[in-house]
Amino acid sequence: MAVERQTLVFYMGIASSGMISQRLIQHGLSASTPVAIIERGTQPEQRVMTSVLGTLAMMIELHAVETPTLLIIGDVVTLYREANTFYNETNALRSAITPRCSVG
Repeated sequence: MAVERQTLVFYMGIASSGMISQRLIQHGLSASTPVAIIERGTQPEQRVMTSVLGTLAMMIELHAVETPTLLIIGDVVTLYREANTFYNETNALRSAITPRCSVG
C-alpha cells in the first residue's frame, strides 16, 4: 500500500494508527506524507485535523480522537488544506469589505 501519489483511507483505524504509520514508512512512504483525521464525519460535531504520517499516532492521542474516524493518507490532504485556507481567507476578506448595516 506504500505507493507515492496514492490516497489511502482507513476506516476506524485510530487504534492501529501507530502500526499503520510505522509500516507505511518502513515500506517507503515519507514520514512527511500528509494525513487527515476526520472524527465524526458529516455530524455536527465533526472535527478535521491534519498532520503528517510520522506524527499520526501522536496527533490522535494529543487530540483525544474518538471513533468513528477516517484516516486519509496522501497528497490529497494538501488539496484540503489549500481549499480550506482559500475558503477562510475569502470569507475573512468578504467580511472585511462588506458594509455593516444596523437597523434601529
